[in-house]
Amino acid sequence: MHLFCYGSLKPGERNYRLIERWVRRARSAHVCGQLYLRETGYPTMAAGQPLRLGSADHQADLMQAGPSPSERVQGPPVPGSILSLSEGVRILHLLDDFEDFCPVGPRASEYERWLVPARDEQGQFWRVWTYTAAAGQDVSAWPPIPSWGL
Repeated sequence: MHLFCYGSLKPGERNYRLIERWVRRARSAHVCGQLYLRETGYPTMAAGQPLRLGSADHQADLMQAGPSPSERVQGPPVPGSILSLSEGVRILHLLDDFEDFCPVGPRASEYERWLVPARDEQGQFWRVWTYTAAAGQDVSAWPPIPSWGL
């Protein structure tokens, strides 16, 4: 499973330690979208071209993702890292809790998990999970930023 991180879960950042033991490989990459700085001091992203909203059925999400990622990576880049995780989709439950994403039920989420296209530094395309601003959040209330790091 591949996770795109643009904030505190990136290698070298404050919360990377939470997932470090599952990271098999990290690569610099970008997705399309826009980063915003929340009042908490942490970033959120509005994804440019998401493929599919995450649900509790991770395997079905991957199978129903749509066109090849190479057809969808267009627009302004959000820099970050693709993390290849050894636990596969099982780690998504831990990440969903960390990012305050609830794929089922009435509870509002702070972030949403999306499957998005990404491109690494070598030009290879990937389908990656990432967390974005939840639907209904007014991202225009936060200042746009080109990248994030503590």
